[in-house]
Amino acid sequence: MNTLTKVQEMLRPAQVQDLSKLSFYCGKKQKQNCCFTHLVGLPKSPSTYNPMPLMPYQTQFFKTVQNPRYHKFHVNKSRQMGMTELILRIIQYRGFSKYAGGKVIIIAGTREKTTKKLMQRLKELFRNIPNVIQKSDDLSIKLYNGTTFEGLPARAEAILGDTKIKAIFMDEASKWYMTDDEPVMNAVKPIVDINKSDLFMISTPNGPKGFFYKIERDTNDFMKIKYDIYQAVGFLYSQEEAEEMLKDTSVDTDQEYLNQYTTGRNSIFGTVLDDEIGDFGTLD
Repeated sequence: MNTLTKVQEMLRPAQVQDLSKLSFYCGKKQKQNCCFTHLVGLPKSPSTYNPMPLMPYQTQFFKTVQNPRYHKFHVNKSRQMGMTELILRIIQYRGFSKYAGGKVIIIAGTREKTTKKLMQRLKELFRNIPNVIQKSDDLSIKLYNGTTFEGLPARAEAILGDTKIKAIFMDEASKWYMTDDEPVMNAVKPIVDINKSDLFMISTPNGPKGFFYKIERDTNDFMKIKYDIYQAVGFLYSQEEAEEMLKDTSVDTDQEYLNQYTTGRNSIFGTVLDDEIGDFGTLD
Protein backbone atom coordinates (compact mmCIF):
# COMPACT_ATOMS: atom_id res chain seq x y z
CA MET A 1 0.00 0.00 0.00
CA ASN A 2 1.57 3.31 -1.06
CA THR A 3 1.68 6.48 1.06
CA LEU A 4 -1.28 8.13 -0.68
CA THR A 5 -3.47 5.06 -0.20
CA LYS A 6 -2.50 4.91 3.48
CA VAL A 7 -3.48 8.56 3.93
CA GLN A 8 -6.79 8.04 2.14
CA GLU A 9 -7.52 5.11 4.46
CA MET A 10 -6.80 7.39 7.41
CA LEU A 11 -9.44 9.85 6.22
CA ARG A 12 -12.37 7.54 6.93
CA PRO A 13 -14.51 9.23 9.62
CA ALA A 14 -14.04 6.38 12.10
CA GLN A 15 -10.28 6.85 11.82
CA VAL A 16 -10.00 10.63 11.88
CA GLN A 17 -7.85 10.46 14.99
CA ASP A 18 -5.15 8.62 12.99
CA LEU A 19 -4.18 11.89 11.32
CA SER A 20 -2.37 12.66 14.56
CA LYS A 21 0.20 10.05 13.54
CA LEU A 22 1.47 12.35 10.80
CA SER A 23 4.24 14.80 11.66
CA PHE A 24 3.27 18.45 11.32
CA TYR A 25 5.90 19.25 8.70
CA CYS A 26 8.65 17.18 7.06
CA GLY A 27 10.78 20.17 6.09
CA LYS A 28 10.67 19.46 2.37
CA LYS A 29 8.95 21.26 -0.51
CA GLN A 30 8.40 18.59 -3.15
CA LYS A 31 7.08 15.59 -1.19
CA GLN A 32 3.35 14.86 -1.08
CA ASN A 33 1.25 13.46 1.77
CA CYS A 34 4.35 12.69 3.83
CA CYS A 35 3.29 15.03 6.61
CA PHE A 36 0.22 16.99 7.67
CA THR A 37 1.35 20.21 5.99
CA HIS A 38 1.81 18.53 2.63
CA LEU A 39 -1.48 16.67 3.03
CA VAL A 40 -3.51 19.87 3.47
CA GLY A 41 -1.31 21.79 1.02
CA LEU A 42 1.66 24.13 1.33
CA PRO A 43 0.95 27.83 1.86
CA LYS A 44 1.30 30.16 -1.12
CA SER A 45 3.73 32.98 -1.57
CA PRO A 46 1.97 36.38 -1.27
CA SER A 47 3.89 37.68 -4.29
CA THR A 48 3.94 34.73 -6.72
CA TYR A 49 1.07 32.60 -5.33
CA ASN A 50 3.28 29.57 -5.83
CA PRO A 51 3.46 26.89 -3.11
CA MET A 52 6.27 27.56 -0.67
CA PRO A 53 7.75 25.64 2.27
CA LEU A 54 7.35 26.86 5.80
CA MET A 55 10.01 29.40 6.72
CA PRO A 56 12.61 28.78 9.44
CA TYR A 57 10.98 31.11 11.96
CA GLN A 58 7.65 29.35 11.37
CA THR A 59 9.08 25.88 11.98
CA GLN A 60 10.88 27.19 15.06
CA PHE A 61 7.61 28.62 16.36
CA PHE A 62 5.94 25.22 15.98
CA LYS A 63 8.79 23.63 17.96
CA THR A 64 8.26 26.21 20.70
CA VAL A 65 4.53 25.48 20.74
CA GLN A 66 5.31 21.78 21.20
CA ASN A 67 7.24 22.51 24.40
CA PRO A 68 4.90 21.48 27.27
CA ARG A 69 6.29 24.28 29.44
CA TYR A 70 4.34 26.85 27.43
CA HIS A 71 0.66 27.25 26.63
CA LYS A 72 0.27 31.04 26.35
CA PHE A 73 1.90 32.73 23.35
CA HIS A 74 2.20 36.46 22.68
CA VAL A 75 3.53 37.14 19.18
CA ASN A 76 4.48 40.68 18.16
CA LYS A 77 4.96 40.42 14.41
CA SER A 78 5.73 42.50 11.37
CA ARG A 79 2.87 42.55 8.90
CA GLN A 80 2.80 39.92 6.16
CA MET A 81 4.81 37.30 8.04
CA GLY A 82 2.43 34.38 7.57
CA MET A 83 1.77 33.92 11.29
CA THR A 84 -2.02 33.92 11.01
CA GLU A 85 -1.72 31.20 8.39
CA LEU A 86 0.70 29.21 10.55
CA ILE A 87 -1.45 29.27 13.67
CA LEU A 88 -4.54 28.24 11.71
CA ARG A 89 -2.52 25.25 10.52
CA ILE A 90 -1.33 24.44 14.04
CA ILE A 91 -4.80 24.47 15.57
CA GLN A 92 -6.11 22.42 12.65
CA TYR A 93 -3.34 19.84 13.17
CA ARG A 94 -3.93 19.68 16.91
CA GLY A 95 -7.64 19.19 16.27
CA PHE A 96 -6.72 15.54 15.66
CA SER A 97 -4.58 15.14 18.77
CA LYS A 98 -4.24 17.55 21.70
CA TYR A 99 -7.53 19.35 21.01
CA ALA A 100 -9.48 16.27 19.88
CA GLY A 101 -13.04 16.24 21.22
CA GLY A 102 -12.78 19.78 22.56
CA LYS A 103 -13.46 23.29 21.33
CA VAL A 104 -11.14 25.83 19.73
CA ILE A 105 -12.23 29.47 19.82
CA ILE A 106 -11.13 31.89 17.08
CA ILE A 107 -11.49 35.65 17.54
CA ALA A 108 -10.51 38.07 14.79
CA GLY A 109 -12.36 41.32 15.50
CA THR A 110 -15.49 42.87 16.92
CA ARG A 111 -17.65 42.04 13.92
CA GLU A 112 -18.89 38.59 12.98
CA LYS A 113 -18.12 39.34 9.35
CA THR A 114 -14.43 39.69 10.13
CA THR A 115 -14.29 36.41 12.05
CA LYS A 116 -16.20 34.66 9.25
CA LYS A 117 -13.39 35.52 6.86
CA LEU A 118 -10.83 33.89 9.12
CA MET A 119 -13.08 30.86 9.57
CA GLN A 120 -13.30 30.58 5.79
CA ARG A 121 -9.51 30.48 5.62
CA LEU A 122 -9.50 27.67 8.17
CA LYS A 123 -12.17 25.80 6.21
CA GLU A 124 -10.01 26.04 3.07
CA LEU A 125 -7.31 24.12 4.90
CA PHE A 126 -9.68 21.15 4.98
CA ARG A 127 -10.11 21.17 1.23
CA ASN A 128 -7.85 18.15 0.76
CA ILE A 129 -9.36 16.28 3.72
CA PRO A 130 -13.10 17.08 3.46
CA ASN A 131 -14.21 13.72 4.85
CA VAL A 132 -13.06 14.65 8.35
CA ILE A 133 -15.74 17.36 8.66
CA GLN A 134 -19.06 16.30 10.11
CA LYS A 135 -20.76 19.66 9.64
CA SER A 136 -19.91 23.32 9.24
CA ASP A 137 -21.35 26.79 8.74
CA ASP A 138 -19.95 30.30 8.49
CA LEU A 139 -18.76 30.38 12.11
CA SER A 140 -18.14 26.75 13.06
CA ILE A 141 -16.51 23.54 11.90
CA LYS A 142 -17.19 20.24 13.67
CA LEU A 143 -15.06 17.20 12.98
CA TYR A 144 -16.14 13.57 13.30
CA ASN A 145 -13.83 13.17 16.29
CA GLY A 146 -15.82 15.80 18.21
CA THR A 147 -13.40 18.70 17.79
CA THR A 148 -15.20 21.99 17.14
CA PHE A 149 -13.70 25.21 15.80
CA GLU A 150 -15.92 28.19 16.62
CA GLY A 151 -15.53 31.79 15.52
CA LEU A 152 -16.64 34.47 17.98
CA PRO A 153 -16.62 38.27 17.91
CA ALA A 154 -14.35 40.11 20.34
CA ARG A 155 -17.05 40.70 22.93
CA ALA A 156 -16.85 39.51 26.53
CA GLU A 157 -20.46 38.32 26.58
CA ALA A 158 -19.83 36.13 23.53
CA ILE A 159 -16.91 34.38 25.23
CA LEU A 160 -18.23 33.87 28.76
CA GLY A 161 -19.79 30.52 29.59
CA ASP A 162 -18.00 28.39 27.02
CA THR A 163 -16.69 25.04 28.27
CA LYS A 164 -14.26 22.36 27.10
CA ILE A 165 -12.06 25.04 25.57
CA LYS A 166 -8.80 23.52 24.39
CA ALA A 167 -7.39 26.61 22.67
CA ILE A 168 -8.13 30.25 21.89
CA PHE A 169 -6.66 32.10 18.91
CA MET A 170 -6.83 35.91 19.04
CA ASP A 171 -5.76 37.35 15.67
CA GLU A 172 -4.55 40.97 15.31
CA ALA A 173 -5.37 41.38 18.99
CA SER A 174 -4.02 44.94 19.28
CA LYS A 175 -6.10 46.26 16.38
CA TRP A 176 -9.68 45.47 17.25
CA TYR A 177 -12.00 48.44 16.97
CA MET A 178 -12.66 48.89 20.70
CA THR A 179 -12.47 51.77 23.14
CA ASP A 180 -11.61 49.38 25.98
CA ASP A 181 -10.46 45.83 25.22
CA GLU A 182 -9.82 44.78 28.84
CA PRO A 183 -13.28 43.10 29.28
CA VAL A 184 -12.39 40.70 26.46
CA MET A 185 -9.12 39.72 28.12
CA ASN A 186 -10.90 39.45 31.48
CA ALA A 187 -13.28 36.93 29.89
CA VAL A 188 -10.52 34.94 28.18
CA LYS A 189 -8.07 34.70 31.09
CA PRO A 190 -10.15 32.56 33.50
CA ILE A 191 -11.09 30.18 30.67
CA VAL A 192 -7.43 29.68 29.82
CA ASP A 193 -6.33 29.37 33.45
CA ILE A 194 -9.08 26.96 34.53
CA ASN A 195 -8.92 24.72 31.46
CA LYS A 196 -5.15 25.03 30.93
CA SER A 197 -6.08 25.99 27.38
CA ASP A 198 -3.54 27.07 24.80
CA LEU A 199 -3.73 30.78 24.02
CA PHE A 200 -2.33 32.20 20.79
CA MET A 201 -2.35 36.00 20.75
CA ILE A 202 -0.76 37.64 17.72
CA SER A 203 -0.69 41.12 16.26
CA THR A 204 1.25 43.89 14.62
CA PRO A 205 1.48 46.66 17.28
CA ASN A 206 -1.03 49.49 17.35
CA GLY A 207 0.32 52.05 19.78
CA PRO A 208 1.16 51.80 23.51
CA LYS A 209 -2.32 50.81 24.66
CA GLY A 210 -4.59 47.83 25.21
CA PHE A 211 -4.04 44.37 26.67
CA PHE A 212 -1.67 43.26 23.89
CA TYR A 213 0.75 46.07 24.74
CA LYS A 214 0.30 45.57 28.49
CA ILE A 215 1.02 41.83 28.35
CA GLU A 216 4.27 42.42 26.48
CA ARG A 217 5.42 45.00 29.02
CA ASP A 218 4.32 43.16 32.19
CA THR A 219 5.92 40.20 33.93
CA ASN A 220 3.70 37.17 33.36
CA ASP A 221 3.69 33.56 32.15
CA PHE A 222 3.35 34.30 28.41
CA MET A 223 5.98 33.08 25.98
CA LYS A 224 6.73 36.37 24.21
CA ILE A 225 8.12 36.27 20.69
CA LYS A 226 8.94 39.02 18.18
CA TYR A 227 9.29 38.67 14.41
CA ASP A 228 10.41 41.74 12.49
CA ILE A 229 10.64 42.06 8.73
CA TYR A 230 14.26 40.90 8.68
CA GLN A 231 13.11 37.40 9.71
CA ALA A 232 11.51 37.11 6.27
CA VAL A 233 14.52 38.32 4.27
CA GLY A 234 15.63 35.60 1.90
CA PHE A 235 12.21 33.96 1.97
CA LEU A 236 9.46 36.51 1.38
CA TYR A 237 11.62 39.52 0.57
CA SER A 238 15.14 40.28 -0.59
CA GLN A 239 17.34 42.51 1.56
CA GLU A 240 16.83 45.29 -0.97
CA GLU A 241 13.03 44.93 -0.90
CA ALA A 242 13.00 45.04 2.89
CA GLU A 243 15.13 48.17 2.95
CA GLU A 244 12.83 49.86 0.44
CA MET A 245 9.78 48.98 2.54
CA LEU A 246 11.45 50.54 5.57
CA LYS A 247 11.98 53.77 3.64
CA ASP A 248 8.26 54.15 2.97
CA THR A 249 7.22 57.44 4.61
CA SER A 250 3.50 56.85 4.05
CA VAL A 251 3.34 54.30 6.88
CA ASP A 252 4.71 53.96 10.37
CA THR A 253 7.50 51.54 9.46
CA ASP A 254 8.78 51.20 13.04
CA GLN A 255 5.40 49.86 14.04
CA GLU A 256 4.41 47.94 10.91
CA TYR A 257 7.74 46.18 10.34
CA LEU A 258 9.95 46.58 13.44
CA ASN A 259 7.67 45.63 16.36
CA GLN A 260 7.58 49.11 17.92
CA TYR A 261 4.53 50.51 19.74
CA THR A 262 4.26 54.07 18.43
CA THR A 263 0.99 55.95 17.96
CA GLY A 264 -0.98 53.70 15.65
CA ARG A 265 -2.16 56.79 13.80
CA ASN A 266 -0.29 56.00 10.59
CA SER A 267 -0.64 52.25 10.82
CA ILE A 268 -1.82 50.53 7.64
CA PHE A 269 -4.17 48.47 9.78
CA GLY A 270 -4.96 50.94 12.55
CA THR A 271 -8.12 49.00 13.28
CA VAL A 272 -9.26 45.69 11.87
CA LEU A 273 -12.05 46.29 9.38
CA ASP A 274 -13.99 43.69 7.43
CA ASP A 275 -11.61 43.79 4.46
CA GLU A 276 -8.39 43.82 6.52
CA ILE A 277 -7.47 40.56 8.15
CA GLY A 278 -4.34 38.66 9.02
CA ASP A 279 -1.41 37.54 6.95
CA PHE A 280 -1.03 35.92 3.58
CA GLY A 281 -1.76 32.31 2.93
CA THR A 282 -4.13 30.18 0.94
CA LEU A 283 -4.05 26.58 -0.12
CA ASP A 284 -2.40 25.54 -3.33
